[in-house]
Amino acid sequence: MTAIRREYDPDFTEHNLDDLLKGMFPETVAPPASAGELIAPRMIAQGERVEKKAKEAETRSNEPAPAGEPGAGDITEQVIGIIMDATGYDREEIEPDMDLREDLSIRSSRLPVIMDSLEGHFNMKIDLEDFMDVRTIKDIAVRISEILEKGTTAPGAEGTAHEPNAEPSAGSGEKKETIKRILFEEVPHVEENVQPVEIGPMEPVAIMSATGGTGLRKRIGGVFRRDYGATIVPLSVLDDTRKEEEAFDLRLEKDQVALAEKLGRLEQPAGMVFIIDNLFEEKLENLNAVPVILKGFFRLLKSFANSSSKKFVLVIHKAEDDNGPAGVLGEGLVGMLLSAAHEFSSVQFRSLRLDADTDLSEAIRAALNRSRKPIQSICREGEFLTLSGRVAPVQCEDSRTFELSRDDVVVFSGGAYGITPHIAEILAPFGCRMVFLGRTVVDDDIDLANLPAEHNALKGAVEHLTADLKPDLSGVDREREIQRIITASEIFRNMQNLRARGVDTSYLVCDVTDPKAVETVIEEVVKRYGRIDGIVHSAGVLRDKFVKQMTPEEFAQVVDVKFLGAWNLIKTALPSGLRFIACLSSAASIQGNPGQVNYAAANRAMSALMGYVHRNHPGIRCKALILPPIEGAGMAEDSEIRALMARMNAAYLRVEELAQLFCAELMLAPAEDVWVMFMRSLPNVPAALIDVKEPEAEPANLRVGTLSFRRQDFPMVDSVQRLDLAEGVLEAVRSFSQDRDLWISDHRPFQFLKHPLVSAIMALETFAEVSRMLYPQFWVQGVRNAEFIEIISCPPGASRDSIIECRRVAVEGADLVCKVTLAGKGISPSGRVLDRLNDNYRAQVILGSCKSADLEELEGFPVRTDEVDTRPMDHAEILRKYDERTTMQGRYRVIESLYGTGAGCIRGKMTYRIQNDFKDLEGTTYQYSPYLLEALLQLANFYILMRDDPERDLTLIPHKIGEVCFSRKCRDNETIIVEGRVRDRDDEGLTWDSCARDAEGRLLMTATDVKMRWFSK
Repeated sequence: MTAIRREYDPDFTEHNLDDLLKGMFPETVAPPASAGELIAPRMIAQGERVEKKAKEAETRSNEPAPAGEPGAGDITEQVIGIIMDATGYDREEIEPDMDLREDLSIRSSRLPVIMDSLEGHFNMKIDLEDFMDVRTIKDIAVRISEILEKGTTAPGAEGTAHEPNAEPSAGSGEKKETIKRILFEEVPHVEENVQPVEIGPMEPVAIMSATGGTGLRKRIGGVFRRDYGATIVPLSVLDDTRKEEEAFDLRLEKDQVALAEKLGRLEQPAGMVFIIDNLFEEKLENLNAVPVILKGFFRLLKSFANSSSKKFVLVIHKAEDDNGPAGVLGEGLVGMLLSAAHEFSSVQFRSLRLDADTDLSEAIRAALNRSRKPIQSICREGEFLTLSGRVAPVQCEDSRTFELSRDDVVVFSGGAYGITPHIAEILAPFGCRMVFLGRTVVDDDIDLANLPAEHNALKGAVEHLTADLKPDLSGVDREREIQRIITASEIFRNMQNLRARGVDTSYLVCDVTDPKAVETVIEEVVKRYGRIDGIVHSAGVLRDKFVKQMTPEEFAQVVDVKFLGAWNLIKTALPSGLRFIACLSSAASIQGNPGQVNYAAANRAMSALMGYVHRNHPGIRCKALILPPIEGAGMAEDSEIRALMARMNAAYLRVEELAQLFCAELMLAPAEDVWVMFMRSLPNVPAALIDVKEPEAEPANLRVGTLSFRRQDFPMVDSVQRLDLAEGVLEAVRSFSQDRDLWISDHRPFQFLKHPLVSAIMALETFAEVSRMLYPQFWVQGVRNAEFIEIISCPPGASRDSIIECRRVAVEGADLVCKVTLAGKGISPSGRVLDRLNDNYRAQVILGSCKSADLEELEGFPVRTDEVDTRPMDHAEILRKYDERTTMQGRYRVIESLYGTGAGCIRGKMTYRIQNDFKDLEGTTYQYSPYLLEALLQLANFYILMRDDPERDLTLIPHKIGEVCFSRKCRDNETIIVEGRVRDRDDEGLTWDSCARDAEGRLLMTATDVKMRWFSK
C-alpha cells in the first residue's frame, strides 16, 4: 500500500484515520467524517453520475501514462482524472488549487486508494516520505513530476506490498480463501546479493547502551569507525549514576526529552544503534520499565527522523537471557521498526540478535545489507536466521488439551462490547463465571433495558435522553456523553444475553493501565469468587499518526493499554490460581503498518510478554492471538475501509470466526504454541517472512480449516468441501461401499432385500462426526428429530456417493444444536448409480461441553421383573430368529438374550463388541456407541415375535427418532441391559421408548419417541 496501511481494533473511530492523514496533509482542518457518512454532502447530488464515471474510469485505467516527460500541467489533469474516478466529481467541480480534504471533502480512507491508483497509473514508486507535506491536487502533481524526473519507477519483479487482493473479504457472499493458522520459527536466511549501507566519511552514528562501561558498545563503535568511516557518538541510556557527561536514564521523562534533544543537535546523523546487553538486562530490572523505555526510544526515533542524512536504525540484542524483560523490550522495538520502515523507505531498520560466537563485523554488515528484506536477524551457532511464519494446523486428538468448568472464573478486559462478548458467548456452554472490566460507566439511573437496540434508533433516543438529563452539555462533551450511554447500552444488552444463557456475569469499571485500580478490582473478584482461572485481554486503543506527527503521549497511551494493561492484570492475578491468559494481538506486530509504530510496538511487546509468562510459569497456558482486520465488531464496517483493505490484500476475519478460533486454540492446541496468527491473506510485506503454502496432506489425517483430525477418529467422513465458521456450516463427502465399509455387508435386515443397506445407526454416527468437526471443542450429547426418509442400498462393487451438510441452527442454554442432512445419489433397478441426489437422512445433533453426563431416567423404567410374563429367549434361539427373519450377520446380531416381555415392555441383554468396521483403517473410534442403539431399535421386533403378535410376518424398521441421549461410550465386551416400552401403536407401527444401562445400573443411552414402521416386501 503506497499511502496508509491500517489495522483495526474494537476502539476504532474514524477520527483515528483522519489524524493519521493529517500527517500527509498537515495544514487541512476539515472535521473528520463519521464511519457511516458519505464522502461529502455534495456527493449525494452526484449519485446519478457514478455509473458514467465508472465506465470512464475503466477506460482511463487501461490507458498508459503519456510517453516522454509530461509537464506538471499534463500530470495535474491526469491526477484530476484519477480523483474523479475515485469520487464521482465532474471535471468542472475540481480545480488544481483545491485542498483535498477541506475543499473536496475526500475522506481519509479514500486517499490511500487514490495514491495507489497514482502509483499504478504513472508506473512509479510512491514513498510516504515524498508526500507527507502535500495539500492540494497541484502539490501532488508537482511531487509526481519531481519523482518522474529522478527516474524512480515502480518495482517490477519484486512486487510491492500492496498487490490487489485477489479474493473478496469475508461477508461478501463470494468464495473465500480458507483461514490459515500460522506459527513462527527461526529459519536460515542469507541474502546472496550484498548491497552494503554507505556511510560518508565522518558521518555521525549514535551508539547507545545502558552505561558507558559496556565493552560491547566499544566493539560496535570500532566496527562502524573501522569498516564504515563513521564518527561515533556514544550515549548512555540507563545510567542513574551520572558519572559520564553524556549519561541519560530513559526511565525518566526529563532524560528522555534531554536525550532526544541531544540526538537532534547532532549534525545530521546517519545512523542510530541501540544496544541491549547483559548490563542493560541488569539495569532494566523488571517489566514495568518496558513501556517507559519504549516511549523513550520513540522519542529518539522521532528526533532521528528529522535528519536529512538518516540511513539506518539498528537494535542489537546480546544478552545471556534472551527471554527476560530485556527480550520483551527488544520485541517491542522490533514492532516499532516494522512500522517505521513503511514510513521511511530510504532508511534501513534492522534488529540483530547475537550469540557469543558471532563475528560482530560480519553480523552488522549482513544486517545492514540493503538487499536484505527481513528486518529481524538472528545469529546463532554460525547461522544467520530470521523469524518466519508457516501454516501449522492443530492436530486434534479425541480429547481436549484444556478444560473449563462451571467453577472457573474468567476475567475479560476491554469492556463487554465489541469482540469480547462474542468470545464470551462461545465459552458460555462451559458455564464458567465471567467478569468484564471496562472504563465505561454503566448508569443505574438510566433505564438501559428500554433503549432500542437498532443503532440509528438508539442514537436518536440517547440524544434526546442526554438533552433531558444533562442540558448544559455541548460540543465535544455532549458527543462523549452520547457515545458513553450508547456503549453502556451495548454492555447492558450483552450482559443480559449472557445471563439469559445461565452465565454468572458481572461488569466492573476499571482502567487496566492503573495498577492500583487493577489491584482493587482483582481483589474484589477474588473476594467474590475465591479464584481467577483465566484472563482474556482484548483492551486496546488507537492513536494513529505518522512518526513525525505522533506525540510521545499518543505513543504511550496505546502501549500502556495493550502491554501495561496485560502485565497489570497478569501479575495481580497470578496468586489467584491463574490457569490461562489469552491476549488479542494484531498482524501489525508482524508486518508493521504506517502510522502505527505505537500499535505495532504495543502488540509485539504484549505477544512477547505471553512468551515470558509461559517460560516462567509453565503451568499457565499463554496465547497471543495475532489477528487481521475483524469484521462484525464495529471497526471495519465501512465500504471505503473495505476497499482500502482489498487494496492491501488484507482479508477480513468475521468476529464469529474469531470466537470459534479462539475457543479451539485455547482448548485443543498445544500449550507450547504461544504466538499464533490467523489469516486468510495478508499484504506482501518483505520485511516479515510468512510462508502461506499449505503443508503436504497426510493420508492419515483429515484437514478441516485450521485443524487436522485423525481419520480413525472420524471414519464416516471422506473429506470436507466447505467450512464457514461465521455461519456455522460444514459440508462433507462420504462414499459408501461394501469394499471399504465392512459393516455394510452385515446389514441386510430383510431376506427379500437384494443388497445390504446403510444403517440408521451409521447415518447418525456420520451426523455426529460432521458436527464434531464443525465444533471440535464440544462433545456430542445426543441426536433428536432424526428422520430416515429413503434407505441407501449398496450393491457389490458400487460406491454410493453422499453429501452431508451440517448447519448450526440454535443455541439452547449450554447446548449447541446442528441440523444435519445426508443426500445420496439414487440407484436404478439394474444397480446403476444415478446422478440425481435424494434426501436420505436428516437429524439434529446436540453438542455440549461435557464428554460424559448423567442421563435422566425415563418414565416407566426400569422394566420390573414382575412385569415379564413370557418365557426368556436364550442366545441359541436368538440366533435362530436372526436366521429365520433376516440376513443380518455378525455385527448386527446385537441381541444376546432376552429375559422376556410383558404387556408393552421387553427386557434383554447384549454384549458390546468393538471390532474393525473399515478396510485399511485400524483402531477406529466412534462419537457414540452405534451398535447399542441398534440393540434398542431391534428390541421392538423381538417384542413382536415374543408376544406372538398376529402381524408377526411383518417387520418393523426405524422411521423417526425423537431423541437419543448417551452418557458415555461402551467398553469392549461390556455386558449391557437393554429395555423397551411401547408408548403407542397404530396401523403404521409402534412408538417406542428404550434405554440401556451398565452392570451397575447406570444409564448409558436413552431413546425416546422412536417411531418403528411396518415394512414388507
